Amino acid sequence: MPFDTVKRHRRFGPVFALWGVLGFVAGVVMVLLDKGRVLEFPLHFLAGSAIVIVIVLLYAVSRRIKGAEPVYRNIHFGLGICLIALYVVQLLLGIGILL
Repeated sequence: MPFDTVKRHRRFGPVFALWGVLGFVAGVVMVLLDKGRVLEFPLHFLAGSAIVIVIVLLYAVSRRIKGAEPVYRNIHFGLGICLIALYVVQLLLGIGILL
């Protein structure tokens, strides 16, 4: 892997993880202010909750990656793919809410 890409991933990964969690919190606050209850859109909320859980797991696993050990790198990669899939589901649910 190119060293510059890995370095950039290490530098910006935690920032993007924080943005993901803050985006969930912002969404919960917006729904509370607009509708008055968190579970107004239960599937969207569950998908967002799953995203936050995966982000926290990704961060925890990334702290355990040391050297060339492939175990935690493979777990991190799998969780990353899961996160991308969950974001696609979340996007489709959000579009369904808007339409």
